[in-house]
Formats: sequence, structure tokens, C-alpha cells
Amino acid sequence: MVWRTVFQTGAEAKQAIGPYVDGFYNPVRRHSTLDYCSPAPFERLAGQRLERSP
Repeated sequence: MVWRTVFQTGAEAKQAIGPYVDGFYNPVRRHSTLDYCSPAPFERLAGQRLERSP
């Protein structure tokens, strides 16, 4: 998408790229680098760990 589009402003790029990434990216697919956890639960767990760390 980025290579085919000319954006006039950064805000215009953010407005277009955000939904594109959300539609392209699969938050349910499990990743071996995340110990076979999908990204959404992995990020939740990481956030919980950060909240508990001193």
C-alpha cells in the first residue's frame, strides 16, 4: 500500500495505513517465536508482567 500511494501529510498516512495493517495482520495466528502463542494474548501477558514489575 505504501509504495502505491502518495500521502500529503503524516496524518493522512496514519489514517490509511492503520486500517490496512489491521486488515492484513492476523492477530489469531500462533507464532513459534512467541512460544506458539498468538500476538494478542502475548501482548496482554507482557502488559500484565510490566504492571507487576517494580
